[in-house]
Amino acid sequence: MTPIARWTSGLPSELNFWKHVLVTGGDYPDDIRQRRDPTTPLQPEIVALLPDRPRVRILDVGAGPMTILGKVWPGHEVEIVAIDALAPEYNAALDELGIEPPLRTLHAHAESLPSWLGQDFDLAYARNSLDHGYDPVRAIAAMLDLAPVVRLEHVRRVADLEQHAGLHQWNLDVADGRLLVEGYGQKTTIPAEVEVRNGWLYATLRRASAPL
Repeated sequence: MTPIARWTSGLPSELNFWKHVLVTGGDYPDDIRQRRDPTTPLQPEIVALLPDRPRVRILDVGAGPMTILGKVWPGHEVEIVAIDALAPEYNAALDELGIEPPLRTLHAHAESLPSWLGQDFDLAYARNSLDHGYDPVRAIAAMLDLAPVVRLEHVRRVADLEQHAGLHQWNLDVADGRLLVEGYGQKTTIPAEVEVRNGWLYATLRRASAPL
């Protein structure tokens, strides 16, 4: 099965997962509270990657129904644009449940970010989402087109961990100090600042050093 066909077939399971989490909290009640709270501080590791100016703009790629990013950075205006390929379905689920998030996720694919998003982002961010896509390398290239810095936070080798079920078809890992993207018999390494911690992979890519 091709990556796009596999991705399409896995969409219902991803939507059902999020519906369950929104209703019950699932295994992530603190995560959902953080997503719903407009007063949550912007994460320090994200602040460290941003320019210290009055207004900053962040793109959250594959944000799900609600971005995980904090909304507040004292002394700064933080604009977050959240996108996801399943945004229409997520927004319908939120409406059905009577949940109004601090900001709505917009419809766009990570692999082909639309021009209407603009190119004035200070940072593009993705958490546990690129491994769900149909072409993570293409998605990273699209993110670097819109922002000079890209931050990725993913469970390490999650496709293997989840036995390649549903949308879990790609592994993100580290190889020789570079970001490794692996799936469908392909292996691509990309220059990045990579750290592995508690089963998670944290990678920072910079446009100047990671041309794709």
